[in-house]
Amino acid sequence: MGLCVFWAIWKGRNDVVFNRDKFNVSGVIQEVMHWYNMKMEVDIDVEQPTENDVLEAQQEQWEPPNGEKIKINFDGAAGKKGFACGAIARDSTGKVQCCQNRIVEYCTPVEVEAYSA
Repeated sequence: MGLCVFWAIWKGRNDVVFNRDKFNVSGVIQEVMHWYNMKMEVDIDVEQPTENDVLEAQQEQWEPPNGEKIKINFDGAAGKKGFACGAIARDSTGKVQCCQNRIVEYCTPVEVEAYSA
């Protein structure tokens, strides 16, 4: 339930910041209840993919955006040696339009991903 509350508050906060909406408490509560009451079933008979299966299935090559668009890729890393994030923007020809990296203070892996975004 706690995670559902945090998720709904985060989404409500983003609506205020990015869409200039007013914070809607009843909407947040409705969303919390939606996620909390969602029926999740796990089929025990189905073999779950391993970490290696997921890594092997990932695309290993960058693909340019279609048309006259800019594609922004970002990533963050958190570990024993420190925390860093970076982003790169490229056009449809692959030409770098902008890039940036940053070393950040202690944070969780989710926070360092957010910093990179």
